[in-house]
Amino acid sequence: MNRSAHLHYFARSDDDAAYALPMQALLQERLHLPFSSQPEGRRSVSQVLADLAPHCCR
Repeated sequence: MNRSAHLHYFARSDDDAAYALPMQALLQERLHLPFSSQPEGRRSVSQVLADLAPHCCR
């Protein structure tokens, strides 16, 4: 069974918001993570963000 989840980022300060702008633009303010009940289909949020970081936070 596959399910979708939405991860929303809420900045705690103006500095946090400025840091997150490139990632928000890339993700269009939403990150869609597919979740699977099968172990080989699972990825953690940290794995997904680590994969995205080189593309948005240069």
